[in-house]
This record gives sequence, C-alpha cells and structure tokens, in this order.
Amino acid sequence: MGNAHVAPRKTVGIPRLELAAAVVSVKVADVLKNELNYQRIEESYWIDSKAVLGFINNESRRFHVYVANRMQLIGDYTSPSQWRYVESAFNPADEVQADAFEREINALKELQAEVKGGSRQCDKEKKVAMKKTSRLDTLDPFLECNRVLRVGGRIKKANLSDSLKNPVILPQAGHVTQLIIRHVHEKTQHSGRGVTLNELRTNGYWIINGNAAVQHFISKCVTCRYLRGGAGEQKMTNLPKSRVEPAPSFTYSAVDYFGPWCVKEGRKEVKRYGALFTCMTSRAIHIEVAHSLETYSFLQALWRFISRRGPIRELGSDQRTNFIGAQNELKKALQDMDDDQIKVELLKNDIDWVRNPATASNFGGVWERQIRSARNIMAALMREHGHSLDDEALRTLMCETEAVVNNRPLTVDILSDPLSPLPLTPSTPLTGKTKLILPRPGKFQKEDDCKQRWRRVEHIANEFWTRWSKGYLQSLQVRNKWTRQRRNFIEECKPCSAQWLLVYHHGGNGNGISGSKFSLVSAVLSGARVRVVIDRYSTEADSAHVFGHHVFAQLLQHVRKASWYKFQDNAYWWWVIVSTNGNMEMARYNVGSNTHRGTNDKKPRGHNQDKVANEWFADECWKEVFTYDSKGSSLLGSRQALMSALMSGHRVRFQIPQWNYYTAEALSLRNSHVTAQALKHVNKNRLTGFQGDAYWYWLMVSTTGTVRSARYNVGGHKHRGDSKHKLSVKWYVDTRPWKQVLSNGPTGNVLSGDRSDLVQAVRDGAAVRCVQGNECRGYVYNAQNLAVSPDGNHVAAQALNHVSMRSAPDPDELMISPNAYWWFTIVSTTGWREMSRWTVGEHVDRGHTSNKIGQKWFVNH
Repeated sequence: MGNAHVAPRKTVGIPRLELAAAVVSVKVADVLKNELNYQRIEESYWIDSKAVLGFINNESRRFHVYVANRMQLIGDYTSPSQWRYVESAFNPADEVQADAFEREINALKELQAEVKGGSRQCDKEKKVAMKKTSRLDTLDPFLECNRVLRVGGRIKKANLSDSLKNPVILPQAGHVTQLIIRHVHEKTQHSGRGVTLNELRTNGYWIINGNAAVQHFISKCVTCRYLRGGAGEQKMTNLPKSRVEPAPSFTYSAVDYFGPWCVKEGRKEVKRYGALFTCMTSRAIHIEVAHSLETYSFLQALWRFISRRGPIRELGSDQRTNFIGAQNELKKALQDMDDDQIKVELLKNDIDWVRNPATASNFGGVWERQIRSARNIMAALMREHGHSLDDEALRTLMCETEAVVNNRPLTVDILSDPLSPLPLTPSTPLTGKTKLILPRPGKFQKEDDCKQRWRRVEHIANEFWTRWSKGYLQSLQVRNKWTRQRRNFIEECKPCSAQWLLVYHHGGNGNGISGSKFSLVSAVLSGARVRVVIDRYSTEADSAHVFGHHVFAQLLQHVRKASWYKFQDNAYWWWVIVSTNGNMEMARYNVGSNTHRGTNDKKPRGHNQDKVANEWFADECWKEVFTYDSKGSSLLGSRQALMSALMSGHRVRFQIPQWNYYTAEALSLRNSHVTAQALKHVNKNRLTGFQGDAYWYWLMVSTTGTVRSARYNVGGHKHRGDSKHKLSVKWYVDTRPWKQVLSNGPTGNVLSGDRSDLVQAVRDGAAVRCVQGNECRGYVYNAQNLAVSPDGNHVAAQALNHVSMRSAPDPDELMISPNAYWWFTIVSTTGWREMSRWTVGEHVDRGHTSNKIGQKWFVNH
C-alpha cells in the first residue's frame, strides 16, 4: 500500500515536506495494523532526510509549532529506534514521482475497467438540451453516464467503432484540447491543417470550430514556422515621383512584353509579340506589335512609340531574369537581348532606363497589371473574331485592346447622378475628349476657331489633372499590404566593386576581340571613369566623348621617357587621343612652353597617327544624382542630393550634352549652389586629332546652369579668350562608401573622430578628400601627396589641381579670374593652411598666404 500527497501551492521548505511525509507513513502503518489486526508486529520506518531524523532523535531542542505538532504525533506512535536512514537512490517511495509509475497506474486502471466491463455502453444516455443558436445544436450531443459529452450525429448505423461514430466533444480553447492537438500534430510529423484535423477525428475527438483551433496551433508551432515560414516582406515604400506628379502622358513610361500570337504570312505561320508601354502617371497604355525578340525589333517598336506619343524622360522595365508578364518561352528569348545596346540608344536620346532590382519583381506591378488586362481583352476579342489572324488583323485587335484599357475609369463616380462629371479615364489627356464628339457642321471661317479649339483642349487637360490630383491620386494613399517596417534580408544585391573591369578589347582595325563596345559606351554615358591599356602602357582617360557608337578619350598625363624607367633630358608632353575605331593621334609640346616639337630628318616629332589595339577598362561605381536644363530647372534628382553627397566626401563627375565627360577637380559651394573646375582638356580640331596651336580648355560649371570656359596656351600665359553658355548638365557621384574619420577645428583641436584613424588610413593607402566650410560657403577637393608628420600624430595634404577664381556677377557662381594663376594649397590636421600662387605658364610668384581653418577628412579604402 502506498500514499502520496501533492505539495501545497504555498512555498514550504523541503525539511517540512519530508516531515509531513513521515507523518503520512506513521498514519498508514496505524491503518494497516488496525485493518489487518496485526498489533504485535514491530514496524521500521525508512526515510531519506537526515534533517527529519535529527528532529526525531532530538530530546532537548524546542521546535516551532508546525514541527512540534507533527513530532508529537510521531512520538505517540513510534520510538526513535524504529527510524532508519536510506539513500534517495534506493528509496522505493520515490517511484510515486516517476513516469513509469504513472504509466503503470494508467495500465492498472484500464485493466480494472476491462474486468468490470467498462467498455460497455451505459444503459441510459442523457440527452442535452441546447439552444438553437448554440454551435453544439447541429451535433445532436448527448451526455454519457461517465459525464463525457459526445457527438450524436447521423452515422450511428455505420460499421465503425463507437469512438468514430460518437467522438468526444472538446472546447476550442481548452488546455486539454491544446495538448491533444500538439500530440496529434507531432504524431503526423507536423503536417498541415487538414491532415492534423482528420487525424484528430480518427482518434475520436471533435473540436468545436476545429479548423480555426488547429490553424491557430500550427501558426504558433516553432517547427512549422521554421519549415514553412512565410516569405519575407518589407513595408510598402512611397510612390515614386513619376506616379504622383502631373506630367504629359508617357513622359514617364514602362515597357513589358506579352504574347506570342501566331499569324499567317503566306502559307506559313510566324510569331508576333506585343510590346506594351504604359504611362506611369495617367495609366494609359500603348501597344506596338514586335515581329521578333531581337534587340533591333525592340528598338524599332520603341522609336515608333516615341514618334507617335512624343519624347519620354524615363523608361522602366523588368530585369531579364524576372519577366513576370512573360510566358516561359518569352522569358527565355528576352534574355538574349543586348542590354548595353538598348541602354546606349536610350542614353543618347536622354532617356533614363530604370530597371527593377533582380530580387524584386513586385516593383513592376504597375505594368504587370496592365499586361493582365490586355491579355484578358485580347482573349475575348480572339474568341469573337476567330483565332486565324494575319498581321493586319492582329494590329487591329491590339488597337481595340488599347482603346478598351484606356477608356476604363480611374475614379469612382456616381454614374446614376446626371449632374456628376463623367468618369476620369486615361484617354482624356490623350485625345482631349471626355466623350464621343462629332465634327462641327460647316467650315471654319473665323480666325478665332483655332484659338477656341486650343483653349478647349487646354481646359480639358487642366480639368483632367485637377480631378486626377483630387480624386485618383488620393485613392493611392492606402497600403493594401506590406504595412510594417521589417529588417532587410539583403541590403545591396550588387555591391560596388573597387576594381577596374575590362569591358572592351579591340584590334588595330577597330574589330572587337572581347567584351562589348556598347558596354563601354553605356559605361561612359553613365558617368564611369575609363582607363586605356595600349600595348605596355596604362593610363586613365582625362576626358571622354561619345560620338555615334564610338568612344574618344584624351590621355594627357604623360611625359616623354628615354627608356621605360627614365625621363628624357629634353622632356616634352606626349598627348594622345584614342578611340574605339582603332585610331590613335599623338601630339608633343615642350614642358613649360608653347613650343610644338615639329619634325626632324629622321622621325616626325609633332603630330602623327597610328592604328593600335586597345583594352578599355571602366570604373562603374557612379550614380546620376542631379540633371537640370539650361535654365537650371531640375530634370532628375535634386541639387540637395548633390550637395549632400559633396558634404559626405564623395567624388563628382559631370557631363555636358554633346561635350565630354569630366572629373570635377575642385568644387566651391556658394549659397547652396555648386561650381566645379575641370582642367584636364586640350582643344581638338576634330574628334580624333589635336589642334596644331594647342591650348588648355578650362571649364567652370555651376548648378545655376552657367558653363564658363577660359583658354590659355599650353606652356604659356597667353589668354586665348573666354566664353559663357547656359547648358544642361548631368552630375554623377561616386557610390563607394566614404567615411568621415576626423573633423578638426582651426587650432587643430579634434571636434569628432580620431586623428589616429586618419593617420592609419593614410599609411594603408586610402584615398582622402577634404571638406571645408558649409553649403553657404565651402570647398571640396581631393587630398594629394599625403604626408604623415615625423611624430606620427598629424597628416598634411596638397591640393594642386586648382586655378584662381573670383566671384561672378551672379552671387551663386564663380569664374576663373583674369591673368590666371595656379592656386596650390597645403592643409594639415593642425588647422594650418598655406596657399601659394604661381602665374599660369610662367615662373612668376604671385604671393603666399596662410591662415588657420577647420575641415573634415573623409577616407575610402
């Protein structure tokens, strides 16, 4: 016989619990003696608590009431000599707490139930009265004699076990229910909701609202969340500028392919595809028929679209690897298109090609939805007109599809109200019509008719954009999904490489050997720096120009050598122009004078041309951040984005359409405007040749839209003139990470960062840039010829590529000063700045100045 008590919920010490167990053993022994009438048997008591043995054997110490009362009871029935110690490992009383004991008890209860006929049905089953609104009412429940609620149901005559015909009813949120679901779910190896629910009912359990209960449990199951977790998501971003600002139709467009369709051409069938262009602003579409999936066919469709709808500023598309709107056959074929050739053609027409990230096809949902609409309409038209088509019939169906999509309403209007305006549709700004308009009777005789017609068109357009802003635009406010900010799994799919990549290699006749010429043209048009390797010589291009499908570059940083490792005594500049057609022109000028080296009896020494094989490398880590027209009005990006990049230490390049691509040598900030100097350019008489009487062509480019130039003889101080233009300019910034490591005050005091970090960066060969002042008045330049002080605590840097400037009539601009001089600067982390001035083309000292100034130091490893 055994007995066990559950420990009280109130915290009780282990010695007191052991004492209580000793009391239980004494009472059990007394019950056995009385029931069995064995009064003369001497008992022995075993306990694994030395503390309780100490209580029993104690004869002098006084205890608290709790212990004293129990010791009194033990002393009334036993003597200390009857109590003995047993180790816990050999104490049979501990079996009460073991799992094996619980299983044995359960087995014993089942055996007793079987012996007593526990499996038989109760003679009487009590029906349960239910309200009609109760969820149990449809189950026809009844209460067994053992107080278990079961399903009555309708399958009592089925040849099934009683547990299947009348399963036990369990509540949805009970603790026992959760334990049963967990057991069955693990037994089915974490199967889905349907399998788990079927297994529950097979085992004789009917859970109220079982689908929801099982689904809730599975949603909390750690193993299931690990094996079948949902896809990662990020908060839906704000709509781009092209979606929320009024603009002429198709200014911001996107393109995608769909199809193909088979059409008859003579006796054979050929495939045709649909190139769907959609307006990002008005949601209008334009469909062109593409005869193939070659690059040439796409470009022809694009030029037809632009010819009919007008010039566009931006064209969006999917990546080649994620054409959601394309079928499998179309996906595979589209990957063979020449992206570089397409990009070159777009850039030459000032069209920005914006492609979705490779891992985010959802970016193209705007045009993917249009593809679906066009497909559905085409399917209906094909069913109506038959599936046998020729080219003319296909073009007609495409136009009908375009018309149906463009006449769909963009806003929700009350059509039953005769006073409400007609629904807003994408066709309104395209046709200038709000409904079908018949031609006016008669002829136009009055001069005012044309003016009235123009006013009507302008009124309709203004009305469209007003209603578009107040109605349609407001409907885009709601985020239908992806409403919470989450951690990004991928910060940047393609981090910028610090290496120069070989993009094109051609022979002396201009024929390509490896790479793609279009890749090189695309890189230059995107603002990339370029290096050229000619035989054993490698030089960075000082300026680059794109004409047609060829690139022309000037290489100016070269002085004649006597051998590959020695300078020539009578040194001269050796300038080169190279191009992708294989031509190379060389010009030679004495160092420090405007003397052309001419020719001698043995070998021409002035200008000469050659055919050479070149390797072209590109550094493509550049991003266009600001483009404006000749008036300084923004076309892309913002001046603030350019200013922010400059104040963060990034390098800058710019491009003037129809001119060259330049690296900004020194940048000046005035009243939140930027003025950049570009000094590495020599005039040409043609793309492939230098002018005989050469001169430097220096530029001052300002974000106000002004481009100034100053011309000085090579090696001399002869001023060849100035010019001023209002031109559109594109600005590019280096996308590599530039880190601010130090900011020092005028006295050399450290404002932020650590001077030792800058010293270590210089020792590690890092590129360094300096920023002085702020956006209202400041300077940004490359730190050249870096030096660490002898004590190793400071850094000094030279800035040499800088020509004297003065304020322009416009207070936001600067210009090269007359009688120009070189402005050499040395700055250091001590706060000291010294400036030395030397006349351009002459060895005339124009003075020295020095002062104390604070600045920020940025590094790029």
